[in-house]
Amino acid sequence: MSLACLLVLAMSAGCGNPMEKQEIAIGTNLELSGAGQSYSEPTQRGVELAIDEINENGGLLGKKVTLISLDNHSDGSDSLRNMKMLASQKVRVIIGPNLSPDALAVTNFAEEVKIPVISPAGSYPGVTTNMKNHEAYSYMFRATFI
Repeated sequence: MSLACLLVLAMSAGCGNPMEKQEIAIGTNLELSGAGQSYSEPTQRGVELAIDEINENGGLLGKKVTLISLDNHSDGSDSLRNMKMLASQKVRVIIGPNLSPDALAVTNFAEEVKIPVISPAGSYPGVTTNMKNHEAYSYMFRATFI
């Protein structure tokens, strides 16, 4: 699954200026402590393994993939704080939050800053769909089905 998440990163990386950094930063905003820890530790390990494999095979679009990981403590407020911190560090995509309530806390900000966010375990429809007008969000994705 985490390899699929990184494929979304490839779509968001674009061509860009050839003088840009030769690294692509991605972030994780996962529940590495608290109620969601059992969901998020395997996700974190999977992301790390996928990045290692990608970098061992020449990187993504010829660039090294780097990871910035933050623990949101299974808390919506911390999830949003982490999202803002990762956005300020210019990550191209964010994996997590895993839990629906934590993912809901970052939805509006993800749309505002136009950074793709993948919630690997978020199952509530409102994570990816505006429940008022029933339109899909452009920058929020889930890896689960409902």
